[in-house]
Amino acid sequence: MPLPPEKPFKPRLGKPGNRGGRFSKRVLKKLRSLSHGITSFGSSKGNGGFTGARIGRGHWAGKYSSHNIGSRFRRVIIKSRIVKLGGGGYARAASHLKYIEREGVGSDGREAEAYDKEQDGINLNDFQGRCEGDRHQFRFIVSANDADSLEDLKSFTRDVMTRMEQDLRTELDWVAVDHFDTVHPHTHIVLRGIDDQNRDLIIAKSYMGHGMRHAASDLLTHELGPRTEMEMLKQVRQQVAQDRFTDLDRDIVKYSRDNIMHPDGGEYPAKIIGARMKKLSKMGLAQHLGKDYWRLDPDLKNTLTTMAEKGDIIKTLHRNLHKAGKDNLQQKALVFGTDETSQKSVTGELLTTGLSDELSDRRYVILDGTDGNHWYVDMGELEQVDDLNMGMIVTVTAAHSGASLVDHHIAEIARQNGGVYSEEYHQHSDPKASQAYIKSHIRRLEGLRRYGIGKRQQDGSWKIPTDFTYRIEKLQKQFAQKAPVAMTINSAFALDQLIEGEGYGWLDRNLVGKEKTDLASSGFGGKVQQALAQRRNWLMRQGLIQKKGSKVIYPKSLANQLIRRELNKFAAGISDKTGKQYMPMKDRGEVSGIYVRKLNLSSGQYAVLEKSKEFTLVPWRPVMDRVMGRSISGMISGGTVNWDIGRGVGL
Repeated sequence: MPLPPEKPFKPRLGKPGNRGGRFSKRVLKKLRSLSHGITSFGSSKGNGGFTGARIGRGHWAGKYSSHNIGSRFRRVIIKSRIVKLGGGGYARAASHLKYIEREGVGSDGREAEAYDKEQDGINLNDFQGRCEGDRHQFRFIVSANDADSLEDLKSFTRDVMTRMEQDLRTELDWVAVDHFDTVHPHTHIVLRGIDDQNRDLIIAKSYMGHGMRHAASDLLTHELGPRTEMEMLKQVRQQVAQDRFTDLDRDIVKYSRDNIMHPDGGEYPAKIIGARMKKLSKMGLAQHLGKDYWRLDPDLKNTLTTMAEKGDIIKTLHRNLHKAGKDNLQQKALVFGTDETSQKSVTGELLTTGLSDELSDRRYVILDGTDGNHWYVDMGELEQVDDLNMGMIVTVTAAHSGASLVDHHIAEIARQNGGVYSEEYHQHSDPKASQAYIKSHIRRLEGLRRYGIGKRQQDGSWKIPTDFTYRIEKLQKQFAQKAPVAMTINSAFALDQLIEGEGYGWLDRNLVGKEKTDLASSGFGGKVQQALAQRRNWLMRQGLIQKKGSKVIYPKSLANQLIRRELNKFAAGISDKTGKQYMPMKDRGEVSGIYVRKLNLSSGQYAVLEKSKEFTLVPWRPVMDRVMGRSISGMISGGTVNWDIGRGVGL
């Protein structure tokens, strides 16, 4: 049977509209399931569209919890944070658990004890093991104003988490540690980011923001009873003289108009508000206009918040100096990076380290500086904390917030070549540039490419945007927020270990003039001056340097001799343990092997590269830790190594 003739196909265009109906319905259905009963999105008055605020467990509990909270309820402060466990997050989470269980923060200065919903004295390693593979976890710090009145802080924490299970309608896997090292005892809680069905646990913003806090306040009030008038008045009066942003200030700002405030306008008694205004006036944050009217500083909140932070830092500094036995009144206690100090770098002995923000793991270090001062240094979110040992000698330098010379060089070469940078263009622009120097520019571009700055083309050249340096400066400022300083470990060993130690150490570099550290006559600077004299005498006794008249002769080979002595000493120990032969690094050629570990030596940090029957010690670089246990290779030139680790990534 013959087929009918084919008809030409003509598409018929319909009216513009939403053709993703089925897909949209699936999305809305999924959102409703996550929001536990919500039937509409973005339709409420005044809402600019769907925000996701209702997504997650506990939304309704968080939304309506504030309706039952009155002024007589006891106050509980809860700080919360969601932590991703991907990448290096899992290792950082393990460090956080070690930190909250550290010695000295428990009751009566004892080691803190971890617990969960059923048992005391649990092993946090078991909890960390259960977290492996989780997408995220939650961290909470729960601080009740009246925590010292509770008979058992653990029971209160368990009650809070039981209420949380009821509000979120799922069982929770959590651990907690109580800390007693501050004015108010507080509890660190770490919650796994999965529910009782082993699915990702999503908690609504409203519950994270205030629902959990109101639930804890309700439980505390039921246990201790409502606040009395005398308690409320006492707490308010204590805020009058405080150098921080208080509830009184919050009330003052709320009821002011165009920065003008009258004591009768707030919720607190006019007499107390008036007393607080006088305090703010003495601080230069308020001006009396007459007839009980006051003009407020427009930046009142930020100023008081900054003052409180600085005050907390100074208290932390003096508390740690007292513990270390270093509270010498003749030495100043300074905060690095503040307006009062203009120094760009500080060198000193590491006295202690701690967390300034226990939720985000933001760290600080305290140094006994060679300049005769004690220093508090905000390190930001420092990850390499395992390398920090008390007594080591370090230098901290303010983070570079602008484009580097390499960045400007790349931009200039690209400008001359139509917005393109390449090795050939660089060689033509600077014929004297070595291949290693040009490679350093390529490595810089490889690093910037991860942040969308610069694009590598198929022929190996790079397309450079016209605002190249501006975008780098913007990126560097973001980095400076996270890591405001860079730390260099001058010596992994304490000062007294360097006097007669093998290796070309920090004292040697100062003696021969490779480094020149400004030394005060007092404090740690005075100790370093004594150590330099002792080190010089030891080198003479070893026959490594000579004295002619009043002049000391340091041979050019001194550094290599000391480095070789130290490497041979450590290599012998490795050979005894592994049975492998030590092969010293050559001056030229290729070096390769499996990176197995890092060594902190007086001469610096070295990496151990192993082969089947031999091993080599090479200068360590931070990027090596990304490929621990893997084979790496590099080219040696003039005693330095140009590493090639993975595709397009170098050192």
